[in-house]
Amino acid sequence: MAASVKTAFSDHDYHSDATKNLDVVTATEGMYVGLERGETRNFVKFAREKKQPNLARVKLSFFNNSKRLVEWVIKCAHNDNIQAYPKASGLIKAFDTNECTLIWQLPKPYNSWRELSALKMMLQIKLLVSETGKIVGEASSKFRAAVDPNAVCTAEEPPIHKVILNSELPDMILRKEKSTIFTTKTDDVSREIQTKIKDENFLNDSQRIYWILILLLCLLFTFLLKILSENDEF
Repeated sequence: MAASVKTAFSDHDYHSDATKNLDVVTATEGMYVGLERGETRNFVKFAREKKQPNLARVKLSFFNNSKRLVEWVIKCAHNDNIQAYPKASGLIKAFDTNECTLIWQLPKPYNSWRELSALKMMLQIKLLVSETGKIVGEASSKFRAAVDPNAVCTAEEPPIHKVILNSELPDMILRKEKSTIFTTKTDDVSREIQTKIKDENFLNDSQRIYWILILLLCLLFTFLLKILSENDEF
């Protein structure tokens, strides 16, 4: 059985909105262009750490909205400045959750986050059979990551970005299953109708035989009466 996986990125929540002792980064050309234009679809926003502005964090919270076991992996293209804790992969049971904190360090050649371009990242998903570990579906979702110029956080309370993992059967398989169910129901109805017709025919045949026997008995009785009357005459 094949399956497809869809991911839905939602706006993340902040545990802390403290902005004291930290200058707000002004949005300029770079990673903030997409945020300025409102291009937040599949956009993960980091928040700068209050005590260490050269570090930015975000917590990815995964929810497995599936009856299957889900294996997930986060990948980042050509960037050694991103770390994942406790790790960049994991398994999620059916209708369960898992999480991962991403820490982005400002590269040494740069003095400000606004000088960086948005990161290109990928979330890879596999649907597994819990009992055997067999892969029954897989998919990937690309997204971009940037540091929110207006957000700060603490190391203990990074912003939370929720990711919902939905799995569903392809339309072709659904149509096939529906067609099979419809055919089965149609066959059952046909057999039931044929059985009723046979029963009705059987009843009609029995009734005809009954009346034929009655008629024969009447004829036989009439014939016997006639013979008896002739004998009386003699």
